[in-house]
Amino acid sequence: MDRDSRIFVAGHRGLVGGAITRALRNAGYENLLLRDRAELDLSNPEAANTFFHENQPSHVFLAAAKVGGVHAKRSKPAEFIEENLRIQNSVISAAHRHGAEKLLFLGSSCIYPNFIEQPIEEHSLLTGPLEETNQWYAIAKIAGIKMIQAYRKQYGFSGISAIPSNLYGPGDNFDLETSGVLPALIRRFHEAKVTGAPEVVVWGSGKPMREFLHVDDLADACLHLMRNYDEDDIINLGCGEDISITELASLIGNIVGFEGRIVNDTSMPDGPPRRLLDIDRMAALGWCAKITLTEGIKATYQWYIETNRTEGEPNGTRTHIEKVPPTRGKISDLSGILNRTAAWRADGLRIGFANGCFDILHPGHISLFHQAQAACDRLVVGLNSDISVKHLKGPGRPVNDEKSRATLLAALGDVDAVVVFVEDTPLELIEAIRPDVLVKGADYSGKTVVGADFVQANGGTVLLARLEEGHSTTNTIKRLTSG
Repeated sequence: MDRDSRIFVAGHRGLVGGAITRALRNAGYENLLLRDRAELDLSNPEAANTFFHENQPSHVFLAAAKVGGVHAKRSKPAEFIEENLRIQNSVISAAHRHGAEKLLFLGSSCIYPNFIEQPIEEHSLLTGPLEETNQWYAIAKIAGIKMIQAYRKQYGFSGISAIPSNLYGPGDNFDLETSGVLPALIRRFHEAKVTGAPEVVVWGSGKPMREFLHVDDLADACLHLMRNYDEDDIINLGCGEDISITELASLIGNIVGFEGRIVNDTSMPDGPPRRLLDIDRMAALGWCAKITLTEGIKATYQWYIETNRTEGEPNGTRTHIEKVPPTRGKISDLSGILNRTAAWRADGLRIGFANGCFDILHPGHISLFHQAQAACDRLVVGLNSDISVKHLKGPGRPVNDEKSRATLLAALGDVDAVVVFVEDTPLELIEAIRPDVLVKGADYSGKTVVGADFVQANGGTVLLARLEEGHSTTNTIKRLTSG
């Protein structure tokens, strides 16, 4: 995989795909092909085939999947098996058909039998019955692994499959209906601390042992495999250590600062008694996890309190957690923004959206944000990336880089969240966030505002903010460069 390889990260908006995308960019890979579900429905074979035909990716990280915790898998088994099968079949088939050099498929430790010798070696696959609540998801993942192996056997296709342990980290899903055990416990302990609840209920007996791998470690492992592994056998990815649910709950409670009781609800299922992966194969390839569980939980909790309002507070108020630190907590990727806007909407708050380059802030911008904030309860600002600004405005722009611009925007009292987007227009952001109010300057008309039709069709409004006479970025730059 070269620095200029055309790399498709399927599911880049999710926990795993987002981490892989970050790792690729940090390693200097810039030729990334990224599409969200609004642009590309991977469960549609025709759509996947068209995408691969038009874009010809050379390397594919297949991280797109329907995922969830015990409750979600128990309540929607048909959705879990059907949607995952469709996504896998479409992507793997299209990758082979259009000549992708290599594909990495991500499975799950739940593919292994329920009662199996620990730690679990890769050859244990299909040697016993699956755990009941996970079986639908597990069967879909096993089918993906076998499809990869079949394509390698029949066509010589370079597909590999990795099996991670339980994953967690910044960008995780904290919805109590659909999340895994670790993010669910973080949210429960945090809400109990804020509301002064005397106890936190933990599902099951607390005896099961689980292994947890930080998603940034997983992403690093995936890049390592893409560069160094090309064999038929599946390969486990884990940290090599496990912890009981009781010990995990105690650790999270201490990190959060909860001082009440921990109570087990033994009416809820435990799941498999233990899940610890044998990671000798991965170690032989020269890779090991680096982030300890304590460090990882602390970072994940910090991310959670910076990107989510606390449940149980009166509508329209701002928790003290959101104000510390004042700027870093406002800047996030799309998954963080969506978590935050979902919490705001749950409190009945109206979401506003404005966007621009903002490489020189001036009174005209301040006025626009102030007008926008007056028309909504929470304001999200979409910021064009450096690459996007350069493409739109020419090689002399932006005046300030995106990190500096995001920091300045986040320092403004009228701005509640900042997200950088790489496209020339914010349409993808707008369709994901679904703002109640779309704000643009009055030098635009309703027909020329990107996303106006979408917002209005979904019951929202478009605000054309009045302009501050004599203040514009173009005129400001002219004054700075004249004479």
